[in-house]
Amino acid sequence: MAKDPAVLFYYTDFLNGTKRMTFDQKGLYIELLCEQCDSKTGSISEEILNFILNSYEPAYGDSYGEKVLSKFEKDEKGFYNIVMREHINKRRKYTEGRKENLKGTKTKTHMKLHMEDKNVIEDVNKNVIKIDKIKYAEFVNMSEAEYNKLIKSYGLEFVIQCITRLDNYKGSNGKKYKSDYRAILSWVVDGVKKGKPNERLARGAVDADAIAAELKKYS
Repeated sequence: MAKDPAVLFYYTDFLNGTKRMTFDQKGLYIELLCEQCDSKTGSISEEILNFILNSYEPAYGDSYGEKVLSKFEKDEKGFYNIVMREHINKRRKYTEGRKENLKGTKTKTHMKLHMEDKNVIEDVNKNVIKIDKIKYAEFVNMSEAEYNKLIKSYGLEFVIQCITRLDNYKGSNGKKYKSDYRAILSWVVDGVKKGKPNERLARGAVDADAIAAELKKYS
């Protein structure tokens, strides 16, 4: 069976997790993640790891790769990034599930949807598409597509403030919405815009730390 050439990659999580790295360290990190994806065991052998590190260390020093290595764990199979291993396993289960679904259909369905998106699960037999939501705060959930639309329209800093405002509101009174995304568009955006500059800055700073901590597990 041919090797799967793709895996889910969240660029925002990568950017947050590598903010204190140099561009060369980021390159080393990406190369190691690719090696992990390419490995049949889901881990990087010590031989390959040392080969890659040695290609960098003569120019940058022996301690150059220590920050990158802190992103990896070690088991009997070798070195691995925890979140990347989870994505690899989810991808494998997803593709296996699609193959099982296709076995029961008389006419094959054109696979135009991107299989890389873990939030989209297609039930081929029932022709139903379900979209999972991601937890962006304790009480705020929305799809990745909805989150990206907000970022595109208002910018990251403003969206963080909106998520914080809605999270505090829902957490304090137990309010529930069918769509947190729609709630943000319907009243939270206006509420944040009307807030005082100092208040908006404070809310953004607090939530930025909270979201950074939440996203760290994907780094």
